[in-house]
Amino acid sequence: MGKFVASWELVQTSLATLASDKELILLPLISATVSILAMALLSGWYMAAYWPELRMLHANTPMTGIPHRGFVYVLLFILYVINYFAVIFCNVALMAVANNRMGGGSWKLRQGLELAWDRRFVIFQWAVLSATVGIILQLIAERVGFVGRLLTRLVGLAWGLATFFIVPVLAFDNLPPLEALKRSAQLFRKTWGESVAAGLSCSLIFMLPLTAGFILWSAAFKSVSSTEGVIVLLAVGMIFVAVFGSVISATTSIYKVALYNYALSGRLHGGFSEDQFQSAFVPKN
Repeated sequence: MGKFVASWELVQTSLATLASDKELILLPLISATVSILAMALLSGWYMAAYWPELRMLHANTPMTGIPHRGFVYVLLFILYVINYFAVIFCNVALMAVANNRMGGGSWKLRQGLELAWDRRFVIFQWAVLSATVGIILQLIAERVGFVGRLLTRLVGLAWGLATFFIVPVLAFDNLPPLEALKRSAQLFRKTWGESVAAGLSCSLIFMLPLTAGFILWSAAFKSVSSTEGVIVLLAVGMIFVAVFGSVISATTSIYKVALYNYALSGRLHGGFSEDQFQSAFVPKN
């Protein structure tokens, strides 16, 4: 089975699980809304506090020229914590429901949220750890040259790969942050190893309709001349991106749950087959 075909079948199976409880799409929407509101509130706080100084800046002012950078980093850290907590909390709830349904259960959104609430302290600890890593990488990237920035990006990539399974680990193993990171990295090496690029075809599957939608939206936007039409199209575009992004997030979370179970114990459920995983994600020898 070709990798692209296998990835397409993984997406179809994940979408079938999502279709069994369409309320799950609400979770990515909630986390995205919380993140946007947090960004707006914290940005507004900073601008309100230092608006006279900000008005003096030029459009091309670098980050190092922004006034009161220490306060900016404090707000950025708070934003990271809120963002990570909201995203992981909602994904833990989503994966809990998906895992139960793929195992033949009948969990609804409420049960998933209850499990995520039980994990709230561990999720918060992980959000703080992730925010700390993010701030450190940001500080290093701003203070080093090209080679240093390249190294920080490589470190960021390694962090992303090591934390690939962090949400199901937090959801089902309930481990403290450092142990959860270790478990996630172990499962990643076991299942994907050095062949992580094989899963990129799955991203391509989602990019095709997203690109087509953007092209159609752009064509419609160029043909509209009235203010009302522009407002309507902007609203349609935002709704499309939000809904489509939520479907992508939910679908990805579902097949991560299936892959997590497969990596942990070789167990298959929810309509996924071993042939799909072995074709789409080549295990490390």
